[in-house]
Amino acid sequence: MSPSAQHTCVIVSVPVLVAPTAKRVADTALATAMLVPVGPRLILVAAVLVRVTSRAARRFYSQVRLGRGGVPFHDLQDPHD
Repeated sequence: MSPSAQHTCVIVSVPVLVAPTAKRVADTALATAMLVPVGPRLILVAAVLVRVTSRAARRFYSQVRLGRGGVPFHDLQDPHD
């Protein structure tokens, strides 16, 4: 093999930020994709937990009243007004 035909090996180092950046992009994409099917269920569980563990009185209450022509309807009231 002639000296001009020799191949030189060039070592190219990948910047340190490429791997963490790619991992962050993949993690964000996966988290966003999982949030769509799981998100509503998490909100529902949180709402049920707040409702079950809350000791406060209800903010609104419903009362049946008679409307025009004697037709009953549900009136949603705020007890603090």
